[in-house]
Amino acid sequence: MGIRTWLGLKKKRVPLERPPFWNEHSYSQIQQDRWVIDELNGKRDGFFVEVGAYDGKHFSNTYMLEKEYSWTGIVAEPNPLFSDTIREVRSGPLCTSPVDATTGRAVKMRFVSAAPALSGMAQLAHKDLHTKARRKEGVEIVQTTISLNDLLSQNNAPADIDFISIDTEGNEPGIMSTFDFSRYSVRLFSIEHNHTEADAKLDRIILPKGYERVYREWSRFDAWYRKV
Repeated sequence: MGIRTWLGLKKKRVPLERPPFWNEHSYSQIQQDRWVIDELNGKRDGFFVEVGAYDGKHFSNTYMLEKEYSWTGIVAEPNPLFSDTIREVRSGPLCTSPVDATTGRAVKMRFVSAAPALSGMAQLAHKDLHTKARRKEGVEIVQTTISLNDLLSQNNAPADIDFISIDTEGNEPGIMSTFDFSRYSVRLFSIEHNHTEADAKLDRIILPKGYERVYREWSRFDAWYRKV
C-alpha cells in the first residue's frame, strides 16, 4: 500500500510515517514480509505457516520469505479457485481445508468471485466494511475444517516456527483459542482482525502467552505479535 497508507479518522486523516523496515519491494499488503525480515535480521532458511494464502503470491506474507530467503513452510487456502495457481508458484505443502478451532467440522464456505480475498465461513457474522459484499455475491461450498495444531502436526512442522500469518476473514480468534503454545514456539504472528471485536480477543489470547504487540498504528487491520 506504500507511503500513502492512512490512519482512518473521522474528522482528519493522518498519513502514517514509514516504519524502519519499509521497502518498495514487498509482496504483502502492508509490509508484513518486510517486518518479518527486519525482526529476524534477514534470517535465511526459516519456517513459516500462512493460513489464508490467497493466490500464493499477491498480497502474500510469505512468498518473499520462500523465494528470496530460502524459507520453507505450509500454506493453507480453501478457495478452490486458487489451488492450481498456488501449486504453480509455491513449493511447499498446500492445505485446502478451512482452518478453524477444531478438526472435522462441516462448515459452509462462501467464496466471493468478484473479491476472492473476502471469502470465508458463511455462518460467521462478519461485521466489517466488507459485510455487504460477502452477502451479495458468492458461492457456498461445504468443507471440513482442520485445526491449526493438526495442520502443523500432519505436515511435520518443527516445534520452533519463525512466523505464522493468519487471514481467514473472521474466525482468527477461534483458530488461536485452541492453539497449543506449549507444543509450538512461534517467534512472530501476523493475524487479521479487520477492526472488529477480534482485535481485543486476539490480545486476550496471545499476550498472556509471552508476546508483545508491535506497530499497532502501521499494522492497522492486523495484529502483529513478537515473542518476548
